[in-house]
Amino acid sequence: MDDAAVAGCDVTDNVVELVTGKIRRLGPAAQRLLQLAACVGYRFSWRTLAAIADDPEAGAALGELVREGLVVPLAGGAEGEEQLRFLHDRVQQAADSLLTAEARTAAHLRIGRLLRDRHAAEVPDEALFEVVGHLDVALAQIAGEEREALARLNLRAGRRARAAAAYHAARQYFQAGSECLPADAWSHDYALTFALRVELAESTHLCGAFVEADALFAEALAHARSRGERAQVYIGGSCCTRRWATSRAWWQRPARRWRCTGWRCRTTGRRCRRRSGPRSRRRRPTSASDRSRRCSTPRRCAIPTWRW
Repeated sequence: MDDAAVAGCDVTDNVVELVTGKIRRLGPAAQRLLQLAACVGYRFSWRTLAAIADDPEAGAALGELVREGLVVPLAGGAEGEEQLRFLHDRVQQAADSLLTAEARTAAHLRIGRLLRDRHAAEVPDEALFEVVGHLDVALAQIAGEEREALARLNLRAGRRARAAAAYHAARQYFQAGSECLPADAWSHDYALTFALRVELAESTHLCGAFVEADALFAEALAHARSRGERAQVYIGGSCCTRRWATSRAWWQRPARRWRCTGWRCRTTGRRCRRRSGPRSRRRRPTSASDRSRRCSTPRRCAIPTWRW
């Protein structure tokens, strides 16, 4: 076979098919354990896998997986906390492909609940993404107060992802959190709904979906109850549209928009200032402390600045 023929072979699919055939030759207990391990992740602990499997034959099944070379033990784990990983990510992919959609959803739901319930107070930051990732897969199977708690976890996870500049991941978390809310979310839990919608709008814009972000800002503005919340929406929306110059909707009537938030402002070039008195009484800052309170960003900055 020449080099061109070798390059044209679909090696990845052939490897997955080969591994799938090897998995099918395992015993039933070993197959089930490997499929559950694929849901947990590429790297997993024996304690977690044994708790999810809840099978007295799990130890023997794990030994079979290690002998076949599909799972590799990792050194350094304490007794009962042994760490393992798949031989290759294609092994994990092949094991996951043998699961039905219903079985996969049930496995992720069980894993997420197990990991969440290990923490009495609240899920710590180091385990947040793992717990939320599993529970979001099984979102359709969650209801009631557990669904509302998942919305709050998604809000936390989204804010952490956005702080790390992972805007697409943050958008997914905020979207999942919004989907957890009931149809009457604005009246049922206003604070949580407002936070999720504003965060989703800002993350959506950072991902480049400008039209969708404008619609989300408009929805949040329509339900805002206080001047501070309206100001928050205006600042977020105006910064987005001004930074990317995608829409004039937020800057067509700036004075009218800011007036409803309690600010009396006028447009001077590209800056907004709060009026604290007649023009003749306003003085330019002279002291170092006053100068430090002025905006240090360029004139064409994205964030409105005020001089008190």
